[in-house]
Amino acid sequence: MQFILSESLSCFDGADCIATASCGECSGVACMRFRSFNIEHNHEIALTCLPYATRSFQLEPAGCHISGTGDGEVCICYDKDYCNRAISSFIVHTVYVFLIAIFMIF
Repeated sequence: MQFILSESLSCFDGADCIATASCGECSGVACMRFRSFNIEHNHEIALTCLPYATRSFQLEPAGCHISGTGDGEVCICYDKDYCNRAISSFIVHTVYVFLIAIFMIF
């Protein structure tokens, strides 16, 4: 069995993922991120994986769009960061600032 990291989907936010720890990693071809604009929903953000079996179907193009009812936003991501671009760029920026601070001290 071969494990390829680029095919592992990581869920970094979404209340269900945090509470149950069930979204740490899941295998799939893409990640879908749902953001609700309705304050009556239990959670604002939910993430789910599209299974490998969906490869045979024509999937939506990558990107975000407002749902047909207008009560939420749906994003589908096929690249390596799987809808978590803001977090990965934050980590890179934090490491960069930390390294500059270390070099200035010494």
